[in-house]
Amino acid sequence: MTVRRWRVTAAALGCVLVAAACAAPDDGAELADPTATSSASEAQASASTAAAAGEADAAPSGAIDWRRGRVEPDPAPVVGRTDVAVTGNRVVEASSDLAAIEAVVAELPAAPAWVIPWPDPTADVQQWLVTLVDGRELLVEEAEVSSSGTVAQVGDEPVPVDALWNDGRVFVEPAYRGGEMAIDALDDARLVTDGEIEVTLVGPTDRYAHGVLGDAIEASAIEILDLESQKRTRIEIDAPAVIEGNSPMLADVDGDGATDVVVTRSDPTDGARLEVYRVDGSLLASSAPIGRPNRWRNQLAVAPTGPNGEIELIDVRTPHLGGTVQFFQLDGDELVLAANSSSDFTSHVFGSRNLDMGIVADGTGDGRPDVIVPRQDRRAFAVIARTEAGVDVTLFELPAEITTNIAAAATDGGLAVAMGTSDGRLLVWSP
Repeated sequence: MTVRRWRVTAAALGCVLVAAACAAPDDGAELADPTATSSASEAQASASTAAAAGEADAAPSGAIDWRRGRVEPDPAPVVGRTDVAVTGNRVVEASSDLAAIEAVVAELPAAPAWVIPWPDPTADVQQWLVTLVDGRELLVEEAEVSSSGTVAQVGDEPVPVDALWNDGRVFVEPAYRGGEMAIDALDDARLVTDGEIEVTLVGPTDRYAHGVLGDAIEASAIEILDLESQKRTRIEIDAPAVIEGNSPMLADVDGDGATDVVVTRSDPTDGARLEVYRVDGSLLASSAPIGRPNRWRNQLAVAPTGPNGEIELIDVRTPHLGGTVQFFQLDGDELVLAANSSSDFTSHVFGSRNLDMGIVADGTGDGRPDVIVPRQDRRAFAVIARTEAGVDVTLFELPAEITTNIAAAATDGGLAVAMGTSDGRLLVWSP
């Protein structure tokens, strides 16, 4: 087993990150004990593929255009966000066969709450900024490389940060900053942008007392700000429904090259459904509702995950009650279920504001985007690959529960993935 050494350095709020080692045993160097195991093929398809559900057909070979479905600013800014992109679309265009990579562990002085790839263009290796449950920030790196900058915190609890490089300096601001840009934004609103518009959840209301995100306040509207004209478009959600989340997701769902706005709409009769709006405020498409109140969907990404590269909208249905990873395709004005996993997964802990426990990236090394999410007990994570018959799942067993978002970075060597666990460790799969 190859041993890789990791260095953990302390970062104080508002201060320069220092290169002094944290009080971790043996300079933070540990052997990894997570192991990857492939499960039996999960060929659980929708009704349209039910006839083939017993077969585990491999996805067809061929190049996939990863840009399909995405509306990133061009060039995309270098950011450190727990939702991966400024659009809120959790897609990382990078490939690694995670099962062939030996994970390594950095010992931390407390359990971690958040982790982001630290975007230091002067560093020779990938660095990770970790926020602990007690609010401290630590920089974790695979070599002794110094870094400088500041970190940010909002309120009394740790939150993710945006780190933007400009002329060699780091400017950091809270990711939850919608209140500065929008009228009557949610307190925990997270602004998203494609470079031409900024979109925020607004209109706080307590008319849907589910409290899945830690309080009973949800959004009653979506505000779209045109950055050039400064025109504001407000999409009102008819009572008693709400938008249940802390940010929209911007993507090109219908493949026409224009930005669409994805949200999760919930009501006290039918629970949650996915809705897609055009930027002019008109409704493009919606999924069927779950059909019961207090049942939620966690929207994850829009990406060409279909077996032939079709654009799909991916969510986790009821992540607290035996979550199912679902893949929707657009059919007219409907989001139609194309495939789904078994009910073994999650992407959220009830009452938490961490909605970023799932990403889309190529975790099998075949050049095709996969979904990476925790297992329901959070003591394993899965790489879920789409196939003609449904999905295939590879499980990675872990020594403790995942307590952070799942972070990812596109490195020179390929996809790197990091997550923190309840036993005070940062686990990293780095090519």
